[in-house]
Amino acid sequence: MPLFMLLFFLGSQPGWSDGDLTDALERARSRDQAVLMVVHAHWCGPCHQLAKDVLNAESGSELLKDHVGVRIDFDSTEGQRITAQYAVLNLPSVLVLSADGTELGRVEGYMPGPEFTRAVAKAEAGGQDPKVLASLAAQSPDDPKINLEYAQLLLVKKREKEAYAILKRFMDTGGSHGAAAYRIWGRWLVRVQRKGLEGAEHFLKAYDQYKNQNYAPGFLYWAAKGYHVAGRDDKAIALFDDWLKRQPAHRMAMLLKIDFLVHYGIKTKLAERLLRKVLKKEPRNASYHYMLAQLMRKTGRLDEAEKEIRLALRSQPHRAMYQSFLKSLQAAKK
Repeated sequence: MPLFMLLFFLGSQPGWSDGDLTDALERARSRDQAVLMVVHAHWCGPCHQLAKDVLNAESGSELLKDHVGVRIDFDSTEGQRITAQYAVLNLPSVLVLSADGTELGRVEGYMPGPEFTRAVAKAEAGGQDPKVLASLAAQSPDDPKINLEYAQLLLVKKREKEAYAILKRFMDTGGSHGAAAYRIWGRWLVRVQRKGLEGAEHFLKAYDQYKNQNYAPGFLYWAAKGYHVAGRDDKAIALFDDWLKRQPAHRMAMLLKIDFLVHYGIKTKLAERLLRKVLKKEPRNASYHYMLAQLMRKTGRLDEAEKEIRLALRSQPHRAMYQSFLKSLQAAKK
């Protein structure tokens, strides 16, 4: 992976290493410490915010005094292996590992420094006791918070059938908790198991169930991701094209199509034409400038990429992902 891609996340903060869990575990054994393994992605906004506010800040420095820190790029070969091995469903995920690689617990998503530090301490102490959580789920089978948390824990433990039985109950009932259950199981299929076609079918079923609700665009996008995993980008793009045929003026349909093309580096000339077209209508849209910056970088036009990311920062100067992108470009041009 190019150096500027490694620098795109977290910068060069001393104490964090990049991409080699085996080396981190060896250092942990020599120091008699636990490992903090951050699974992140350069396209993940909350990952960058966690890096800026916590991992690269005082809270992160304090944690690295008695932990070995390693960062794993989700999109790398090592990242895909680790995602499958540890069942990483959400990004960012910070896994606390013993020196032999056993997971002690994990912290998912973004949270401020003090809250994050407490969550790491709880994870290192073993996190939520599976037996206690199982008992609570059995006592309250209709409680979505407890049962969805338990289902995720079962997936981490690779107890797939038990997890699916719980998730299926909520998927069948619909509503916000049903949507959450669809996302959990779909991410298991696409992100962890790499079962792209099965994942696409799952998310299309969710899309049909929630067709007229706010969840629908996200489910369609995940169906496209499933097709990409299966090597069927033609079917993925067809999902967006069919949507645009039904609703030609639908802003979200166009936005998600462009995002998909840029994210996976597919039909880059088409993606650029579409971006420049929408930018004529919304010249101050930071997201469009950021996507165009990504496209410029993918096609080797680093000066143009820097121009576009600066335009994005003009609208959203404090967004960590944009700041990180600019730093990576500047590093790449030196």
